[in-house]
Amino acid sequence: MRRPCRRCSGIEQTGRSSEGRFFVAALAVVVAIGACRRGADVLPPTVQGTWTTSSPAYSDRYLRLADRTLEFGLGGHDAEIHGVRLVDAEDMEDGTALYTVHYRSDEGDTLSLRFLYRPGNPPTLKLDHQEAIWTRSKARIPGGGSMP
Repeated sequence: MRRPCRRCSGIEQTGRSSEGRFFVAALAVVVAIGACRRGADVLPPTVQGTWTTSSPAYSDRYLRLADRTLEFGLGGHDAEIHGVRLVDAEDMEDGTALYTVHYRSDEGDTLSLRFLYRPGNPPTLKLDHQEAIWTRSKARIPGGGSMP
């Protein structure tokens, strides 16, 4: 934007307004945040598999994550399978990642499952709404086979 110099009338100078500097700074922050977040319609291979926990409250349960489906083992031979609609991931500085998986219920509602993935030996999941720690299982799961 060109504007007349305050000291010398008739001579123009170029300068950035404070609004322009603010816009550039705000854009840099948005880009930096966006670099840490990613969205997709499939689950990444690092979290795919069948997950179980040693927590007594969930001893007969499992969670199977595939590229485009979630399967909740409900005990015995019962399970619910849902299609993945969107996966939001936020990478943390310590190597963990926070995932929010949006999926469609049988009634057509969009629901979400949020968990923290921690790589390691073994890798673990911690679901947002519970204290149990889930690990990838190689054991045969009732009614549904084994880890993919």
